[in-house]
Amino acid sequence: MVEHYHTKPHYQINDTKNIHLLTERQSATFDVEELTQFMFSGSENPFDINTRRKLIRLAIAHPIHSTHLPFEYLTADEHYSICIRKSLLAIQEADRLNITNQKHRAWFFDIFANYYFAFYIHTSMCLYALENIASEEQKQKFLPLAQSFHIIATYAQTELGHGTDIRRLETEAVFDRTTDSFIINTPKLTSTKFWPGSLGRTVNHVLLMAQLYTPDRDHPCGLQMFLVQIRDFKTHEPLPGVEVGEISTRFAHILGDNGYLRLNNVRIPRTQMLMRLAQVSVNFSL
Repeated sequence: MVEHYHTKPHYQINDTKNIHLLTERQSATFDVEELTQFMFSGSENPFDINTRRKLIRLAIAHPIHSTHLPFEYLTADEHYSICIRKSLLAIQEADRLNITNQKHRAWFFDIFANYYFAFYIHTSMCLYALENIASEEQKQKFLPLAQSFHIIATYAQTELGHGTDIRRLETEAVFDRTTDSFIINTPKLTSTKFWPGSLGRTVNHVLLMAQLYTPDRDHPCGLQMFLVQIRDFKTHEPLPGVEVGEISTRFAHILGDNGYLRLNNVRIPRTQMLMRLAQVSVNFSL
């Protein structure tokens, strides 16, 4: 039997129930509506704030919000489970309500999932990376899969030994001309990808930053971005050569599903280096 707790998202405050809050709001010396427009759009490009308000009403009206205790009373695993449920349901509801504008979808997802949308990095970073760094051929192949959440990705740059010092990143992508593929390795402990959100349990792909090596050079050709599948589509188990998991106890972002990733001779096709700005040709030249 499902218990109903009648909880509301933490940002939904009823003005009529808190006389002190209502008094303070009525005492404002500025135009509240003007400030709202400025905060959410900027004075140079105003948009109809009623669109956002409509999306908020649609999101918080769903009955799923009354089926669990407030997040403050849940364990991390319980919170993660509910976030996944809400995130998947948010996608279904956005499709059902025909919310097609990407900005509006992002608002709806965040509000519906209490700002713990499980696929936030996928929608806020990875889709844009595919749209702007992938070639036209790659976009035709991968974007529909990513937009429909068959491919769910996170951005894997930060390494255990180097943080975000990109010039010192050690992850390697070596081009093998005999198989027209890249062989990807994290050769040292310090090259372990560490901290990417949604990596621990959620995603099945990563957009991986790695040093590119080609047979015609004895030094790296620079950093490139690669689309790498790390989990099986059906079982969600790590693929051969992939070690991935949660990073466990940390001081912040407890619910961000932050993870680590190590790769051992993982092969991907040459065409999975994002190739709008650079590409390795079949004859292995950059």
